[in-house]
Amino acid sequence: MRLACTTSACGCAPPALQAPPRKAAAHPPLRFQDVHAPECKRLLRCLSAVLNFAKYREDKLALLEELQGESLSMAQRHAELSRANAEKARAAAHFEQHTRSRGTRPLTQAAELERLEAERDASAPVRPAPPALPRPA
Repeated sequence: MRLACTTSACGCAPPALQAPPRKAAAHPPLRFQDVHAPECKRLLRCLSAVLNFAKYREDKLALLEELQGESLSMAQRHAELSRANAEKARAAAHFEQHTRSRGTRPLTQAAELERLEAERDASAPVRPAPPALPRPA
């Protein structure tokens, strides 16, 4: 049992104000008398517990089936992406081997971009700057 302090500085409540611990199932266990000579109130409570459990189980099974379906589709997508990744890795290795055998080096994207920009700047006509507008006095 945990003892609470009596000061209000720590923020915990004294034992008299603490709620009693809750049980996982509020229904008492089934007895022989419940079958042999059932009491109306207790029988209703037992049937309610059974129905609640059945409804809970049905809800959780629906959720489980949905999650299993998602898991299966994600596993298939992962397999597809892994195959595509392996194929691209093989193509990159083949390209690298091919360029090495020719003794050339492929252009990088940055070098290609610089070359294209230089070409554009060289072929673009030079426009004169627009005349300055007179300032109001």
